[in-house]
Amino acid sequence: MSQDSLLDKEVVTDEDIESIVYDEATLLETEPEITSESLIPIGESDVRASRREDDQSLKNSKDRNEMMAEAQKQEDVKEAVNAFMRSIDDRIESSSSKSSKKLKEAKKKLEEAVDQYKAGESSEAEAKFLRNIIRYQSAAQQVLTETIEEELEDQSKLIDEVMTASEELAKKNEELVQKLKEMKTEAQEKDRPACFFCESTKHSAIVCYQFKDHEERTNMLIAEDKCLLCFQKGHKKNECADLARYENCKKCKQEKHHVSICPKYATKERTEKKQGRGPSQKEEVKQGEMSGRHMEDGKDLDGPKQSASEAKKQRQPILPP
Repeated sequence: MSQDSLLDKEVVTDEDIESIVYDEATLLETEPEITSESLIPIGESDVRASRREDDQSLKNSKDRNEMMAEAQKQEDVKEAVNAFMRSIDDRIESSSSKSSKKLKEAKKKLEEAVDQYKAGESSEAEAKFLRNIIRYQSAAQQVLTETIEEELEDQSKLIDEVMTASEELAKKNEELVQKLKEMKTEAQEKDRPACFFCESTKHSAIVCYQFKDHEERTNMLIAEDKCLLCFQKGHKKNECADLARYENCKKCKQEKHHVSICPKYATKERTEKKQGRGPSQKEEVKQGEMSGRHMEDGKDLDGPKQSASEAKKQRQPILPP
């Protein structure tokens, strides 16, 4: 009995079941299909399906990341190529004609390799070689630029130091020159005293031959509105700020005045006598002049020093009225 005829019967007995013939075809048709999914407990099939979806999603994500990384790599290469091309152009402009020709040929070959790379015609090895060349050149250019910048910075610092030192030396030189001028002027004034009366640079006031005695000299000072004590203009003897610092004349012992206007010492006879003395008597004249210095606290009564510019003026004797 076949399986189909058995299913048509309303009541199936044990004999009917035993009478079923199980041939190869029947077994293949009726044997249930057993798969890994049929053995999975209820509820776990959904988990497996979810895992497969996650695996597929992860695979897709990895593919996308790889694609993005490759695209970024290509962009980096393009950017490096453009920078390298610009550096070659700069070198061509700054190089000589012979070097410029070689650089142009190298640039042309490089452009051909770049075009093949962009079109996808170059092999992976060629592309890698191209990338390495560009990266090496870019790194070398960066190192060279940094080195030049450091050298320029060092040179700038050195220039600043030299300028600072030069300014200091120039300032010290100016101070030295000014000091030498002052010393020279002081030496000239010391070696060549000026006469208070005729402003001559060839003799001192005590031996002035234009104003020979104390009367002529005193009248000249009064006419010029000069102090009889310090020989400065603008005030009288009793108004002199240095009046208290001077002592009485060592010749007359009567009042404070310079020996060149002392009534007892500055006479015509004494002046003419000094004028007629020879070189052997100069030391005596000098001692006589020194004896006329009235000092207190280190200040003498020779009066103020006259400048060389005023020595050009020559005055005539002013006779007393």
